[in-house]
This record gives sequence, C-alpha cells and structure tokens, in this order.
Amino acid sequence: MADILPGGVPANHAEVKVIELVRRRGPDRWKGAHNVMIALPGIEEREIDLILVTDSSVVLIDTKGGRGRVTPAGPLWRQGLSVYENPAQKIRANARAFKTWLQDQDPRLHRINVDSLVVLAGENARLADPEGQDHRVTIPLADLMTTLQDARRLPRRHAPIDRNYRAWIFEALTKLIGPASGFKQFRDWKTTKKLSETDRLTEFLAFDVANPESGTALLQVHSPPPELSEAQYREHILRIRNGYDELHKIEPHPRIIRFRACFPNPGEAEVVTVMDHHTPYNPGDARPELIADLLEGLAHLHGNGALHRALSPAALVINMDGRGVLTRFDHARTGPPRGARSIDGEALLEAPGDDYLAPECVGRPDRLSPRSDVHAAGVLAFELATGARPADFDEPWGRLADEIGPRRADMVRSMCAPEPAERPTAEQAFQVFSADPEPDYADLPAGFEIDKYEVVARLGEPGAHAVAYHVRDTLDGGDRVLKLLHRDLVHARERVRTEHAILKHISHPAVTRPVHTNLYDGAIPYLVFEYEQGISLAELSVIELEEVRRFGEQLAKGLEALHQKGIHHRDITPQNLLWTGESCTIIDFNLAVQAGEPAAPGIGTPRYLPPDQPVGRELTAAELTDQDVYGLALCLYEAATGDYPWDAETPPPGVAPRRLNTDHDLADILDKALAPDRGDRFQSAADLYEALHYGLRARVRNCRPRLLVIDDHHTSTIKGELEPDYDCHTLKSKQAWDEFLANGGPLEFDGAIVDLHLSPRSLGEGIEIIEYLCRHTDIPIAVITMNTGQRDDEFNAGLRHRHRVVRLEHKHGEDWLDSIQEIARILTAETGTEASRRVLAVLDSAMYWMKLRTGDVAPDDPLLKRRQDFYTEYDEIDMLARQVRTVAEFRDLDRRALRLWREWFQETAAG
Repeated sequence: MADILPGGVPANHAEVKVIELVRRRGPDRWKGAHNVMIALPGIEEREIDLILVTDSSVVLIDTKGGRGRVTPAGPLWRQGLSVYENPAQKIRANARAFKTWLQDQDPRLHRINVDSLVVLAGENARLADPEGQDHRVTIPLADLMTTLQDARRLPRRHAPIDRNYRAWIFEALTKLIGPASGFKQFRDWKTTKKLSETDRLTEFLAFDVANPESGTALLQVHSPPPELSEAQYREHILRIRNGYDELHKIEPHPRIIRFRACFPNPGEAEVVTVMDHHTPYNPGDARPELIADLLEGLAHLHGNGALHRALSPAALVINMDGRGVLTRFDHARTGPPRGARSIDGEALLEAPGDDYLAPECVGRPDRLSPRSDVHAAGVLAFELATGARPADFDEPWGRLADEIGPRRADMVRSMCAPEPAERPTAEQAFQVFSADPEPDYADLPAGFEIDKYEVVARLGEPGAHAVAYHVRDTLDGGDRVLKLLHRDLVHARERVRTEHAILKHISHPAVTRPVHTNLYDGAIPYLVFEYEQGISLAELSVIELEEVRRFGEQLAKGLEALHQKGIHHRDITPQNLLWTGESCTIIDFNLAVQAGEPAAPGIGTPRYLPPDQPVGRELTAAELTDQDVYGLALCLYEAATGDYPWDAETPPPGVAPRRLNTDHDLADILDKALAPDRGDRFQSAADLYEALHYGLRARVRNCRPRLLVIDDHHTSTIKGELEPDYDCHTLKSKQAWDEFLANGGPLEFDGAIVDLHLSPRSLGEGIEIIEYLCRHTDIPIAVITMNTGQRDDEFNAGLRHRHRVVRLEHKHGEDWLDSIQEIARILTAETGTEASRRVLAVLDSAMYWMKLRTGDVAPDDPLLKRRQDFYTEYDEIDMLARQVRTVAEFRDLDRRALRLWREWFQETAAG
C-alpha cells in the first residue's frame, strides 16, 4: 500500500477515487501527498491534487470528474455543457516549474524526471483529441495504475528513483509544503484551510482541538449584511440558529448532514456552524446515481415533519463513499407555516434560486411546503441526470428519458408540475428511484417480457427513436413485431398516438398496420404489428434489377395510397422499408404528418431529403409528396447499385446523380426521379409507379405492346389487322368483360379499343366499361363511335368523362382500318400521365359494313333510293342526339338507330 500523506481535503469524489486507488494498489515504496498547496517561481499559488513519487518519476496528477467526451480547444476543454481551462496545459507548466524548483533545492536531483497526468475519473469520460494536443498526459481512471508503472514513460537521459533519490525528494518537499499557519480558531475548532469566501459566508476546513480524532469538519462563518438594524440582525442570527436547531429535532440519517455545533462568534456579528465535511456537488456534473440519495434524504425530512425550503445544488454534498448527503439547513423548519414575518422572507426566496423555487412560492414564502421542496428536488434531479437544467433544453423531458429511462423521467416531470397537487410526495418519488433500474430498451435480451409479449430477437439495429423486436404473444402463441420507442418518451407517446391514428385508416399491402398500441402513462410506449419474416433494405446487398422495379412499383403504390389520404411519411429510408423476398412494406411512421398538420422543413433523414427542399417555412402538400417520392427513388438506386449516387453524405444541390450503367430504362427513371430540381422530378408517386410499371412491361414482353379489344362484330378483323406487331386480347361480350375483371382487370395492357355496340342493348354496357377504365386505370382508350357526323359532346352525351375525349375526324367512306395502325401506335407510344388523360375516337364500325354493301351499287339501283331514305331518317336521329343529356334518352335513340341499321343490313344483304 502506497504511503499518501494528507496535505488538504479532497475537493470532490473524483479526487477521492484517484487517491484511494493509488493508496490501495500502489507498492509500499511509493510515497506522496494529496491536495498540496504549492507556490513556485513563475506560477501562481495553486493546489496539486496528488504529488506521487513512483519508481521512475515524480508525478503531478490533476483529477477531472466530469462525464462523457472531452474535446480540447486550445487553451480550453469542452465537456458536455461545461467549458473550462485546459488542465493538461496547466499541469505540464506546473511540472516544468516543479522540476526547476527541485534542481534549485538540490542539484543532485537534476536527473530526476517530473511527469504530469490528467486523470479523467468521471463515468464514460474519454478524450477526443484528433490533433494529439493532450493525449499523452490525459488518461482514464482505468489506465492510471498501468501508466504509473510504465517504465517507458521515463526519458532515456533521466535516472529511475532509488532510495537515495526518494529521500532527497522528500527532504525538498517538506520545505515546499511546510506546516499550515495563520488560520483562525473558533472556540475549540481550529481551521486548517479556507475553502471559499463571500460577503455573506466564509467556509473553512477545521478540526476539534479537544478531540482531533473526530476528523475534519466544515466550519461556516455567517456574516450578516452590514446595513441591517439591530432588530434585523437579531432576526438574521435567529433564522440561522433556528435552521440548525430544526436539524437537531429529527432522527439522524445517513442522507442528512451530521450537525456538530452552532454558536455566535464573540466580538463579531457572526454565527458559526460546524458540520461534517463532504465534497460539494459540482453543478453541471451529471450524477444520476445521486437522485435516489437526494430523494431519500428529503423523504426522511418530510417524514419527520421538517421542510428544507432551500434545495439547490449547494444543498447537496458527496461523502467518501460517493453517496449524496443533504446540507444547507439555514432555512429549515418543522411544524406548520409561521408566515413570512417570522423569517427573513427575501433571503428565503433568494436562497434556492429562481429555477428551483416552485411557481406558487414566487413572492409568497408562506406557501413553501413539502410540495415546493419536491419541485426543487425535481429540478435538481434533472440537473443530476443531464448536467443541465430543464430551461437549457428546447425539449428537456425527452433528453431526460434518454438518460434515466421513461418511468423515472415521468416521475421527475411530475415533480416539476406547475400545480402542487399534481406533484408526488418525496417518498413516492424515492420509491421509483430506489427500484431496480429500467432495462436498456434498445437491446432487450431474448425472453424479456413486455406485458403479454416475450422478446424472441431484435430486428435490425435501433433507430434514432425506436427499435423493433420479434416477439411472441404469450396468450395465443402468435408471432408479432413490437416497435418500441425507447428515446424522447414525452414525444414518443405522441408519436405512437399519431402513428396509430394514421395507420388505422390505411389498408394497402405495402403499408404496415398496427394490431395493438400501448400508451399507458409511466410505461414504455409501443405498437404491435403482424409479423412478416423479412429484413430492412438497409441490410441487403445489391438486388436484381427486375426485383428493384417490382418492389419499387409496390412501394410507389403504397405511397400513392398514403398521399390520397393526405398522409406523408417524411422518412422513407432503407431502414424503414421491410423486404420479405416476395414483397416490400413501408414501416415506421414516427415522423408522418396528416393533411392540415404543420410540416416543418428538414424533418427526416438528411441523407434522403431533396437538396432543394425549402427552408424557413412550412412545406406544402406537393413538397411533402416530393420528399417521399425522392426518398423512395434514392432507396431504389441504392438497392440497385449498393452505392450512394453522389460522393457526399447528403444530396448536393444542383448535381445530377451518378447514372446507372446496366439498365438504360431504369437509369432514365432514376435520373428523372433524382433530378436536382423538383420541377424535373416525378410529381407524384403515381407518376413514379407508371414509369416503373410500363417500362417493366416493355422489358418483359420484349417490346411487343398488348391491347385489350372489346367488340363483338369486328374483333377478329381488328386483331388480324394489328398482329403480329401487337398482342391483342379480345373480349366479345359484357359477360366476358365481367369474367375478365374478376381475374385481374385491364392493368396488364398498354391500351384498349372499345366498340360501343357490343349488342343491340349494349350502349349502356359500353359506357359502363369506358367509365370503369377511366376511373380505375391509366391506360389510354380508343372508342369506336356511332357515325362520323357526331361531335364530341354529342357522342359523349352519356359519358361522365367528356373532358378526357379527343376526336379524330374521318370522311364518309374512308376505310377506318387504314387508321387502326396509327391508333394502336398512339395508344402504346404515349404512356404515363399524358396518355392517361386521352380517349381517342374513331369511325363507327357500321361505316365499314356500309361500304362493303354499297360500294359497287349502280346509280339507278333501287337500293340507292333506300340508302337516301336511310340517311334522312338517320339525320333525324342525329339531330335529336345533339339535344339529349341523359343516358336514358341516349339509349332510346341508340335502339332506334340500331333498328334502322338492322333493316338496312338486311336489305343490303338480300340485295
């Protein structure tokens, strides 16, 4: 065991840990002194935490107790929210000055090496020093003993420390340290070191000269303000003495400071209090393990009918075991409220500080109560957990849940409630913090139970806010997916509520749906989904291009279904797309918004956000759609190539993506989808679907387009005219159409040709087919109309989609089969949104039969007169057709026209 002499009292628990580690694990020949005040030439007087003489060097050690990453910045160190003077530079300067001083004291010590170390003793403390500024002298506590015993740190020109060197060094150190002198004595208490001084309070380390074995104590000298009157002075003295008298009335407790004495300082207008000395809590240090100690002490106070009334960081100290202890009982009292006049009300309200004072007590010290103590304890608990106060964060409660878990964060939030009745008791809060700590919800082990669900395995890596598990329902044995929001608990509940509200109205195979939701207060919020065996796209390597296009179509249709409901996902990334091998599903609607909700820019994963998304205002529905479609296209690109399309972390403005070099059709689609300017990209998920869908059909069919032909009279004629250039699928009746719909409908075709005259009663049926095609498909349609004399508004009198009609004009007697090839070309060449808005009109099939029957008729033939009569009657029908506006009227005219045509066909056939 190393011989470490006390030069002073450690300032904090971190220093205690370093001293005790060296004392217990160092060899007997090591000697040193802790908390030594030194004054060397060229540097100001300062305290060295530990001076240690090892086998190789004299080591000066400085201890830092903060948590987390330390980043050097020249003369400063940054750690969390704290910024302080660089201790590595300071301890190196001390070491150089100390070496010079040693040589001046004894020239024989010129070959002695004086080393320096900064020890990071806080939890998870680590140095982030990419420039190598301070890494050689800065180590974590775990490496301290290894470093002290490392002979390689001794430079070659220096000598190791033997018995003689050790004796000469300590002879010099005795001159440097010397005995303490010039300190005051108050009654039996002799001070050894001044710790702090203000105009109201001076603190010393002291010991009882009558009982020196009792150890070091903290002696406080309370000085009243000089402007007080005699009466005010007596009240001030009485207030201080009353506070510590109250402490004497309650049962001793390890979480309450042990009070030793309180007396006036004779001849001075001062009061002296003496109590056990512990390390002060350093405001800004995150020490969540102290919250239970704070609440245990407060619960003990309240259980004995006492109030603290001035809780703040100054009221918490840390003993040698690292446990928290309550102190600063200047304002404590027992019994019922005595009103503001019995105390120094102004001092009472100023004591804790505004952040710790409960709202109901502002300007009203008579309202201080156990619930106001709980409020102050809640703010202090937040500071212990995070190293900062709630006011330092825009979203404080989510940050707190990340540090101490959702259940405990909920308790602290209720402690800070604005209404006293909403706050728990100190005992209730202590029970929550004394219970077993919450598990790491981001990495639950197999077998862990959440309500009725038992964890089987984690699915993928945890996200920024959520993690997914394969779980088993212990009631029915079914497999499920449980999505658990493990961070930002306060907003997590709202996210779960929003996600459930969004998804319960969506029914689409490419969109996941919850089967159960948990939103109980104090519990971890989660959603449960049906289990599908699969992995996220982020876990896949490169996928076959045909598969990319296939699941791209599925996902585009899923987005289209969401957008039609006014829902935007806002975080389409590979992690949020589940691939089962057969299908792909959109998951994780944490950030989704519905129509009418505010949509701030920049929400989502930056790697998948459009480079030209507006900033500084809410996004429009079109911009939200663009964000989803852009993210999907980027996911498809990565799935197809295994690479990001730019040499950057996020999409750079004004730069086109790196082009695919394998599939020109897919390359064109992704070039357009990821264009730098939104106006050049697809304007909807439907547009992206069409590009993927129709391009894919062309590849599968080896570029031989398919046409749907519905016409009972001329089906074989049309099919024969178009094949083999086109693949025609023919239907000859309404019944055949109905059966066709039942087997999947017209989505497999590039276009349709429909004759309105399927049968004498079928004009309405033809209109019904066209209506269906217009409503449910995007394929272009050619409609064979009644005769060449009709205008668009006439032949469409029974159609609701007149705005989708474009008419092709032909002359009487012209063979309409001559134009069928041109019609087919238009149908199959124009795809996408433009073609989906066009309906092409062609000549009535009856004109073809009329030419066949009458083309060679002589001028004096009797049939010629009948032909003229036919046209006269048909013109009358045509005139009436211009005036109708209902389907029923149109059907009546259609039946009359059909009778006329039938009679004409019979006469010409007989002739």
